[in-house]
Amino acid sequence: MRRVVVCVCACVAMVLPMFAEQARAADEVVAYASDVSTVSGNWALTSSATGAGGQLMSSGDYGASNTDAPLSNPSDYFEVPFSATANTPYHVWVRLRASGNSKWNDSVWAQFSDAVSGGGAALYRIGSTSGLLLNLEQCSGCGTSGWGWVDGAYWLAQVSTVRFASSGQHTIRVQTREDGVQVDQIVLSPSTYLTQAPGASSNDSTIVPRATSGGGASGGSSSSGSTPYLGSPVTLPGTVNAQDYDNGGDGVAYHDNTPGNSGGAYRSGDIDLEASSEGGNDIGWTDAGEWLNYSVNVAASGSYTVQLRVASPSGPRGAR
Repeated sequence: MRRVVVCVCACVAMVLPMFAEQARAADEVVAYASDVSTVSGNWALTSSATGAGGQLMSSGDYGASNTDAPLSNPSDYFEVPFSATANTPYHVWVRLRASGNSKWNDSVWAQFSDAVSGGGAALYRIGSTSGLLLNLEQCSGCGTSGWGWVDGAYWLAQVSTVRFASSGQHTIRVQTREDGVQVDQIVLSPSTYLTQAPGASSNDSTIVPRATSGGGASGGSSSSGSTPYLGSPVTLPGTVNAQDYDNGGDGVAYHDNTPGNSGGAYRSGDIDLEASSEGGNDIGWTDAGEWLNYSVNVAASGSYTVQLRVASPSGPRGAR
């Protein structure tokens, strides 16, 4: 395969399939490990033969004991951005696996940037000591076995449905309660799984697919549900950096023919990024059928010019 480096430097305000603004949130919020935007402390994105999309978030098993409440300023956590609709109940489901199938490795805390209860009160907020406890073992002495979908802890009466006062982007934080836990999917469901789990609580093999449209993972068009990597769409006219493609995973924010980041630069996921000799990062190892999605805000309608900055190790460098 010929390696081509593509650096997008677009001083434009043109609406293309690749740069389409994602204004509508997907009905079902489905997050994979590849959607994680922030990783801190004892968590890492790793490959997995059974994880959704071939990846999972794993916390090392160092024997940390459980805590009665989440920390307001934890060291060990990861975060996932997502889009949701205001005043809509979303049932929270997380697929967990315990290292060694140990009950001492089977629980996490979930918090949100701005979740509210049905009455509008703040609920499970990031930066507080309130959180939704997610425990894989379903009863005392039951043990754990493989993957399982959970929405709470058997000994606690908790609210497993959250709402948001405004539509748009929000954040879920998963922080360590007992280390040694693995997470590969988070689902916030307003309909399909509002009253039932996506899969079993043990020995589960259910992977919830993303809602896609157009060409999907194998086609050339993007799907709904991706979110801006930097938190908000790029305002055009302006510059869109190739490295800042949307969050959303394969088939939603991008399609890449090979797993993993071949260049190992900047961010995790399947897009191949490397450090550029001129500063920043570029996308390389591109192949036919691959695509990227970028969220933008267009200032005004009209005709615009798109300029793409590209280079190839087998030909002249520079703009074409």
